[in-house]
Amino acid sequence: MPRGASNANYIQAFYPQRNIVALWQNNQFGRDLFKGIQEGLGNLTRLIIVDVAFDMLDEFIDGHVSILKRSGADIFVFAGVSATALM
Repeated sequence: MPRGASNANYIQAFYPQRNIVALWQNNQFGRDLFKGIQEGLGNLTRLIIVDVAFDMLDEFIDGHVSILKRSGADIFVFAGVSATALM
């Protein structure tokens, strides 16, 4: 199972047909995780209405999160190293 597919399975099982936004780390780990989520969602990938990449060197990700929040999506997915989420 690709990395991220379990996240997609959970979303499909408990939050079907809900709009999704994703904040993903712009490196191999984040790209692989986000790709796994997309593959796991299959044809439901269309539910990802906005995705934004960030770099580990970004001092703040507030602007990125603000863009995602304004989308009005129901589900926020973070595809990155968990230490970054504390920023």
